[in-house]
Amino acid sequence: MIQKYFLSVVILFVFSSNVELKAEIVFDKNMGKKESIFDIMCQSNDLAITLIFNVQEIIDDRKSDKKYPTILTFIDKRGVLQNWKIDVEARGVFRRYNCPEMPPIKLNFKKSDLKEKGLSKFDDYKIVTHCLEDSESAKAVVLKEYLAYKYYSSITENSFRVQLLKINYVDSKTGIIRQHYGFIIEDFALLRDRVGAQKCKNPLGIPKEEINREEYKKLALFQYMIGNSDWSLRQVRNVKIMLLNGKYVVVPYDFDFAGLVLAPYARVNSDYGLTSLRERVYLGFEEDLEDMGAVKKQFRRRKGRFKRKTKYFSPLSKIHKKSVLTYLKSFYQNLEQIQLPSKKTEL
Repeated sequence: MIQKYFLSVVILFVFSSNVELKAEIVFDKNMGKKESIFDIMCQSNDLAITLIFNVQEIIDDRKSDKKYPTILTFIDKRGVLQNWKIDVEARGVFRRYNCPEMPPIKLNFKKSDLKEKGLSKFDDYKIVTHCLEDSESAKAVVLKEYLAYKYYSSITENSFRVQLLKINYVDSKTGIIRQHYGFIIEDFALLRDRVGAQKCKNPLGIPKEEINREEYKKLALFQYMIGNSDWSLRQVRNVKIMLLNGKYVVVPYDFDFAGLVLAPYARVNSDYGLTSLRERVYLGFEEDLEDMGAVKKQFRRRKGRFKRKTKYFSPLSKIHKKSVLTYLKSFYQNLEQIQLPSKKTEL
């Protein structure tokens, strides 16, 4: 059944895409390392891909951990047609059960296939999907969360790389084609390999003195900038932890509850006395605020870059660009008056 629709769909997305294919700059420290499938997918603009699987079943049975045989096709940055047999499964917690249109998914490549193609072993990649039934709102949420990831990656390389996707979902049972924006997130094991970090065996209860505080200050101020209170070091919620040069580095992800993104389904975190998604609260170590000068200076230097990334991000509509830029402006205007939680909560 899948093969029946394969050729027509490939032709559809190849000839309907006017994307300019460009290679992404790779850190010098990675020269000589094997490319990953993520590197193959990376380019400067959005990448058109096709996923052929039982789309309706994964939507209807999102609570299941069932893996669905899938064909993934795309044209890489070299102009070569890539054709992969992979598995797709639903993932996540909140969005998995609260996204009426499509749950977030994970792409599972086969290590043997990656090895055969001369690529590195990293095989698990999260896809942030369109989630909502309203196409314009769904698109805006995906694009604004994608921007948040790009902002953070311009602050530190200890961050997840992302690639914007224009996804053709082809239902293998009905042949129905849906096209939506999404983005793929770098495998955490690949991130660790890229920066030379090791796996954190026990992320709960890491002593403060063993954390890379300069990196943690960047994370905490970034989360404050985008208005995200949906994270916790103590609970290891929406953060990953890795060991780098003898210190633990905390890496954030999942920004859809941030005030900058303003997802319609997001909930206000009343644990910290917040009454609106656009309110900000600083959830880093309070004592770090006394020595935040260098980090604030770095954020000020990035102000123009954030503005340009937003202004020239063509997929995002003008009204949503204005919302993002207004929110960023309020951060810089009040950078010396950082708000702490109004309720005493263990962070």
